Amino acid sequence: MHITLPPWRRRHERRLLEIGAGSFRDVAALNRWGVFGEGVDFSSESVERARKIQPAFSDKIKQMDAACLDYPDGAFDLTYHNGFWYYLMTHGFRSWRRSKPG
Repeated sequence: MHITLPPWRRRHERRLLEIGAGSFRDVAALNRWGVFGEGVDFSSESVERARKIQPAFSDKIKQMDAACLDYPDGAFDLTYHNGFWYYLMTHGFRSWRRSKPG
């Protein structure tokens, strides 16, 4: 599978957080491309499997509830969700606060 960085990402955005990362393949790809990427997923099974498949990036793979992110506001330049919009709309939380303003 081929992925590309989001076209709306600005050149200076170097710290990205993927919420609902699932397989964490994007997190691994981002880090291989020199972008600091971390990912979170609620599923302990997904996290465990991803850490086995991507051991070089296991410190970037976190189990976390997307509604209660354990990061300070502004910790990332960009947060993104791939196929996770229903949860965002249903629970109405503000994950973008983990992204810097602008």
